[in-house]
Amino acid sequence: MCGDRAADVTQDVFLSLWRRPERFDPGRGTLGAFLRVQAHGRAVDLLRADGARRAREVTDHRRRISPATPVEDVAMSRLAGDGAWQLVSRLGDGERRAITLAYFGNHTYREVATLLGLPEGTVKSRIRAGLARLRAGLPDDDQQTAQRPNAPSAWASRRRPTARTDPTTSTAPKSLL
Repeated sequence: MCGDRAADVTQDVFLSLWRRPERFDPGRGTLGAFLRVQAHGRAVDLLRADGARRAREVTDHRRRISPATPVEDVAMSRLAGDGAWQLVSRLGDGERRAITLAYFGNHTYREVATLLGLPEGTVKSRIRAGLARLRAGLPDDDQQTAQRPNAPSAWASRRRPTARTDPTTSTAPKSLL
């Protein structure tokens, strides 16, 4: 246990004795023994709580890296009643997987790239192209090449992906905007 935490435990033990002095019974042992037992109990509780917290973090991390239910399935089930299902399902596999991981899986570009085993630039391009197709109502590939999306500024590429459009003028489903 590091010094700061040991000092916190010591202070907690003394404050506890100050607030409830009746807990100490001189007939059961010395004051020093009582304080050592109290400090030991608090230190063990603190270490157990830290271990439990670390275990929760590891479990949560594993769940994010390899979810029990694929993120795409969860996302598509949420969109099933929406008109967005038809639009998203018509995206190419690469665009659909990148968008669902980024927007529904709440992953960054880098995390999506790692999960898909692709370069970060490829993931960004797929997300931009897929969102552009969703906004346009998924035109044919010929129309898509004529309407290439603008590249984002340098600062935007380091941020989480966001789709910002006016929901009143967009043909894409509101749940994706």
